[in-house]
Amino acid sequence: MQALQVLKFSIKSKGTLSFSQGLTQAEQLEYLESLTDDMFAVPTDMRAYIESLQSFKTFVTY
Repeated sequence: MQALQVLKFSIKSKGTLSFSQGLTQAEQLEYLESLTDDMFAVPTDMRAYIESLQSFKTFVTY
């Protein structure tokens, strides 16, 4: 709870909230690119990938 109050005070006093403060632009881009690489990576084991999709479908429908 105290952490939330500190966060709210910081936002009110500075007017902004930056989660990338202290990082260079190159570091920010590298981080964002690593996220997209994971999202769009082609699975190496296609059978395991299909099974994981089917188990997710079962989980969602029930």
